[in-house]
Amino acid sequence: MKTTTLTSPTGTVGIIDAPSIESRHRALWSACVAHALHDGYTDLIYVLLPVWQAEFGLSYQALAILRAGYTATMAGLQWPAGRLAERYGGRAVLIVGTVLAALGYAFAGLSGTLFGLCAALALSGGGSSTQHPIGSGSVSRAYGKTARGPLGVYNFSGDLGKATFPAAVSFLLIFMSWRHALWIMSAVGIAVAVGLAVFLPATKDHSSTNVPTSDGTGTNRSGFPLLFAIGVLDTAVRMGLLMFLPFAWSVITSFKTEPDSVRLTFIPDPVSLEGWDTAFNRLNPPLPQLFFNTVLITVIAIAGQLLTCSLAGYAFARVPFRGRDTLFVAVLATMLLPEQATAIPRFLLFRGLGLVDTFAPLLLPTVLGGAPFFIFLFRQYFLALPAELTDAARVDGCSHWQIWRRIMLPLARPMLVTVGIFTFLATWNDFWTPLIYLMSPERSTLTLALASFNRGYGTAVEHMMAASAMVLAPCLVVYFLAQRLFVRGVEVAASKH
Repeated sequence: MKTTTLTSPTGTVGIIDAPSIESRHRALWSACVAHALHDGYTDLIYVLLPVWQAEFGLSYQALAILRAGYTATMAGLQWPAGRLAERYGGRAVLIVGTVLAALGYAFAGLSGTLFGLCAALALSGGGSSTQHPIGSGSVSRAYGKTARGPLGVYNFSGDLGKATFPAAVSFLLIFMSWRHALWIMSAVGIAVAVGLAVFLPATKDHSSTNVPTSDGTGTNRSGFPLLFAIGVLDTAVRMGLLMFLPFAWSVITSFKTEPDSVRLTFIPDPVSLEGWDTAFNRLNPPLPQLFFNTVLITVIAIAGQLLTCSLAGYAFARVPFRGRDTLFVAVLATMLLPEQATAIPRFLLFRGLGLVDTFAPLLLPTVLGGAPFFIFLFRQYFLALPAELTDAARVDGCSHWQIWRRIMLPLARPMLVTVGIFTFLATWNDFWTPLIYLMSPERSTLTLALASFNRGYGTAVEHMMAASAMVLAPCLVVYFLAQRLFVRGVEVAASKH
């Protein structure tokens, strides 16, 4: 170790130990190996979840519990891990955490129940919580002001671990059971812990040292907000890209030829308009008829939902009557019934009324207030409005109908837009209900027409992507135009009562 004197414009501030080049390299590569291991452990669970589902017959809820248990312990224990590092040293805490993470997967290989898997993953997640606050801190302390490049290497090592460990386990599962594969991964973790004990240098924590900054105050107040802003932008860009990629891929594929449509290429070679020509001219019924049918059903559904659900929501929020709360709970309880459970009785009802192969089965449930979730949203929104508005209107002699029409509806514009967008997306993209009730081709909707792009040996991918792009375009336009009111309506409904 070398000693370096730090000075400020007012004089000498303090003396710290400057790590040697060899010590810096050891700190960097030890932290990189630990980062690769723990990030690999984090993504390893995605390979194991389908295996555990098949092995133990787990539901999707159980899989969510497993994933949440690991993530919650890993995220929630990072701050306590940092506090332990201040007291006992980051090197010791990182080594112990690595051992615990490895033992967690070893115990998972021994467990045979959902509770055992949850406990093992919680142990592994708790061990992995030590890596980020301590590993990056050791690199920063070792390199000081020149840590930007080494931190980039450190972050890249985590990506390597995410790519390597799941692939390695997937390969091992070809030759052995998942339990043996986990024990091998656990042994790798123990080996990494031993390597950390041998090679990771014990660096001192200089967080309390009054290191001068450009203003000579010894503190840097802009660092955390800057890092926070970078993190928010990074997450937003990644999530936005992931949301945009499927739509971009469908548009790109729509310009490909049939042999090229199944290849992972981002630039069509050659560019072909065959898919768009088929989508425009070869559908039965023609595309304008399909759009007309879909728009007609969607518009009537939106109008019906807005009318009946807003009326019911106003009644549950502002009209006092006996059994109101009990009836509201009963309405919400209907949300527990999946649509598939009532599909057969509903079909028999409409067939008995002679309404099969008409638009009525698609429209009557919406016109008759068959959306308890929207009723709930309107009730919450009306409850958030001041009660003095309705009281003053009642004093002026307004009936409930007049209060709803002249006062509540104009103030509920954000919620009207929110429910309208939800209804538009659900109705426009509905495939299940038209498939059951619409038999005649001239009454088909756009979603039913998409299913016609099936060859005898597979799917006409380039044709379906072109038609899918046309079907999705109105959804994107409607959402982006009404995004501000949509978000406002959801926030108000969720923040009151």
